[in-house]
Amino acid sequence: MFDPAALAVNPAVDIDQKKESDLEVTNSLSETLVDRLNHYKNELLTGLGEVDEYKLLCNQFPELHTKLQSKYNEVREKNSKLLGSIKAVENLISIKH
Repeated sequence: MFDPAALAVNPAVDIDQKKESDLEVTNSLSETLVDRLNHYKNELLTGLGEVDEYKLLCNQFPELHTKLQSKYNEVREKNSKLLGSIKAVENLISIKH
């Protein structure tokens, strides 16, 4: 026998399920952003170490200055881009909280 009550939707359950689903998405997004931020920061630290090493090498071996300058410039440019990425992700994280 057909029971129309069986098809009735309990709005409270739907709202709770939606809230739980939204919370899961928010948590997942936050975790993803924090992971990305940490990745960028680690890359930046590596790049800063590389820049410092190029400076030391140039001081120690001045004859290599010309050869090392382009590598130094590339790393500095990459570090600048990473700083921009870090700032963007940090801004998004602060908006989400």
